[in-house]
Amino acid sequence: MVCSVISVFDLLAGCRNLREQRATLRSLSTMEIVQIESGDSIQALEWYRSFHLPRGIGFLDCFVAAAARRLDFQVHTLNTRHFKAIPGLKVKHPY
Repeated sequence: MVCSVISVFDLLAGCRNLREQRATLRSLSTMEIVQIESGDSIQALEWYRSFHLPRGIGFLDCFVAAAARRLDFQVHTLNTRHFKAIPGLKVKHPY
């Protein structure tokens, strides 16, 4: 399994204490962390300009989407509404 470095930041930001942070890092230790590349930044900016106001997508979601589309990965998210705005991105609700 893989996880975007942006998603790692997001998961760690949601930790309320060191115990939760350690548990999160343990869960992530088995995953490959996907880095953001320079082309991802340009693509994310383009999508943010296009979809932030009309669709409400955030800039971090645009980075996740750019890396996922570059690698032809599917994004598993509870927030399918925002990600479905991105053309050519495969999106799945995790359950």
